[in-house]
Amino acid sequence: MARTLHIAIFNTDIPVPNVSTERASSYGQIFHELLIAAAKRTSPQTIIKSTEYDTCKLEYPSTLSDVDLILITGSINSAYDDIPWVHQLEQYIIDTYRDHPRLKWFGSCFGHQLICQALLKGYGVRVDADARGFELGVKEMAMDSKFRSDFVKQGFEVPEKMRLQHGCAAEQLVGVGEYGVVFESGDDGGWAGAYIPGAF
Repeated sequence: MARTLHIAIFNTDIPVPNVSTERASSYGQIFHELLIAAAKRTSPQTIIKSTEYDTCKLEYPSTLSDVDLILITGSINSAYDDIPWVHQLEQYIIDTYRDHPRLKWFGSCFGHQLICQALLKGYGVRVDADARGFELGVKEMAMDSKFRSDFVKQGFEVPEKMRLQHGCAAEQLVGVGEYGVVFESGDDGGWAGAYIPGAF
């Protein structure tokens, strides 16, 4: 039986010109295409529907009644930047997570950092600039065993290691390991992501 998954995609930046002219005009469009391809492989009965919002321009859904997941894209900005739209998005995450507990969350780069900062800062979690500066190139990351086992139990294959391409300022989540499953870590001990089952 077909099931529609409605994703509200919060665009927090725009692709560089060669990407926007050759591939997609928004990161939301790129994620939509990737998610359709993933659904065809892993859950053919799932229909992906997405609606994009430009949160830099303070665009948000008027209702969340038919939204299943909120996806926040990457950005050239950082979760700790003192920018009005970043502060508003962080507060939106806090309020929406509290008022709509059924919603799932996914963040890419900036998105996952802001989600963690918004929801876990009361426990001392924060996003900081990494003293090493910028990351550029391909880096191998180890997938956390708890993260892997949770998904293997659901029938997904998760590799022990994954190679990620980076080209951004190096930032780090500080203190998140106590409150969620850190799903990737580098050989330097840094965390690349966090996962809380049933939430984000």
